[in-house]
Amino acid sequence: MNPVTSQPELIKVIDDCTPIEPHAPLQNIALTFSGGGFRAASFSLGVLSYLFRIQFQDKPLLEKVKFITSTSGGSITNGFYVSSLYLNPQHSFLEFYQQLRKEMEGEKLLQEAFSTLRNKKAWTENGSFKDASGNIHIVHKKRNLINAFAKSYDKILFNHATLGAIADAHRGANKPHLEKVCFNTTEFNNGINFYFQINTHQHFVYRNGNGYLKLSKSETAKKLKLSDVVAASSCFPSGFEPLLYPNDFVHENNRDLNELFEGLDFSHNNPLDLDDVNKKAFALMDGGICDNMGLRAVQLEDSRRLNANPTNGKAARNQPFDLILSCDVSSYFNNPYKEKNGSHGGILSFLTIQRLINVCKYANILLLACIASIVLKLAPVAGYLLLIPSLALSAVYWFGFVKLKRAAKKSGGSAAVAFKYLDYFLRLPLSKLMPMVKERLSSSLMLVSDLFLKQIRRAQYENLLSKPVMKNRAQVCLIYEFSSAHEARRLRNLEDRDKKWWDEMKETLMPSPAMQQLVDEARTMGTTLWFDESSKDKRDKVIASGQLTACYNLIKHIMRLETLHHRYKHDADLQKLKQELLHDWHRFQQDPCFMINNLTA
Repeated sequence: MNPVTSQPELIKVIDDCTPIEPHAPLQNIALTFSGGGFRAASFSLGVLSYLFRIQFQDKPLLEKVKFITSTSGGSITNGFYVSSLYLNPQHSFLEFYQQLRKEMEGEKLLQEAFSTLRNKKAWTENGSFKDASGNIHIVHKKRNLINAFAKSYDKILFNHATLGAIADAHRGANKPHLEKVCFNTTEFNNGINFYFQINTHQHFVYRNGNGYLKLSKSETAKKLKLSDVVAASSCFPSGFEPLLYPNDFVHENNRDLNELFEGLDFSHNNPLDLDDVNKKAFALMDGGICDNMGLRAVQLEDSRRLNANPTNGKAARNQPFDLILSCDVSSYFNNPYKEKNGSHGGILSFLTIQRLINVCKYANILLLACIASIVLKLAPVAGYLLLIPSLALSAVYWFGFVKLKRAAKKSGGSAAVAFKYLDYFLRLPLSKLMPMVKERLSSSLMLVSDLFLKQIRRAQYENLLSKPVMKNRAQVCLIYEFSSAHEARRLRNLEDRDKKWWDEMKETLMPSPAMQQLVDEARTMGTTLWFDESSKDKRDKVIASGQLTACYNLIKHIMRLETLHHRYKHDADLQKLKQELLHDWHRFQQDPCFMINNLTA
């Protein structure tokens, strides 16, 4: 059984082979924000800010965005935007933009996290669990780095907001445009995505979890803090520890672990080993492990809309998306693997592990000599000076000897064979052994953190863009779109996919040297959760790259619509939008950062 396609929440599209042509374009837009630390958060902020700037039907195009799904760094922008939109109605978009831009400046978040980690008094969150025997167990939020970041998010960005506070926020007559948001994480019991979703227009937390393990009670999910959800979405492997549900989700208003467990449906969870996982804490980590762009979540939501019953009085809200814009700071670029050269000559060519073991072994004789010299008062000063070193080396020898003997005795099968050839590595000079170890570590790290994730990314985009049902609607907004390294491939893709209109627009839409230089700098920024003092300019370049790339992709989307049917060329609203986009594009060519400090100028 395929664990992905067999998930109960997957809804089959009515006709996956039929392209959808939007009757009224750009009325229902979905965004996906990829992972990638503050690079992703900044790029996503750039896309949002451009959608706010550009007007469509006398309102910001951002008003047409109905769904946002995010992963890792993109969840920071998603979470801050939805909390600002629903919990601070007096907070304008311009204030949201400037505040998030400011909060990403310097090392403020990093400093707050480490300050919290050092402060023992800051770790007061706990909950209680009553087992089957009636015994009460106290569980504390673990004092570790990812929870320190969660507490920092809570203080600096989200003002202690819960999922329920957003879902139940008072809206008045004019409801905000955003109807549903999704935060992607990965759960380790089944090794697949775990979703935290909020239906912001129907007052409940929606479809949380996955087909195997899900929060079946909305009231349980409502009590979870937005900061913990964003931390779970952004705790990338090797940098952070996993978050445990429910232990790390306890807070002052959410202490009953029995209630947190009862809100979960374990009936489909890990069916081969159900007794060991039923009502047990489980680990959540970065959503980018399985889906760094959040593409599966948006396809699930689109499938629900396609299959919605139009007679339920909510037909407008159940329309499929007219545009799915995937905002991605990942790339297909790989740094070439470089062989690790071993050192030649010197002490490393003489030293082996076996010789180091012999040093520790002979330290036993030295230890006995030291004890004798002290007891017999024969050079007692030398005995005292050499006692501690010889004792330490002797302890290392006997500790390793006992451990190795026990391991060899218990080993069987392939491990027993490996022990037979261990002597070869023990006698290999360190000048040869160390490069061997470095090569294995570096190639394994490259495989896990780079090649493996890029293969998943490639497969997900192929799955999305190859579907006829997505042909006229899915668009990819890439941070490296106009980088010099991608130029040849970008032009080749346009000539293959968009030959009907590209020759006409080629001269207009070519990037200027200033744009290309900006994008080259933006795409090479590292995956971090801070912009140090020297990186302020780079932060704004990443935001600007999101703005100009969003502008370009909207132009491209309209050009593609025009090749579908002549009516789009006569749609007054769409043509007005196209002219405004082309005007902005010309400004981006001259000054790629023209709207960084003033979104409306």
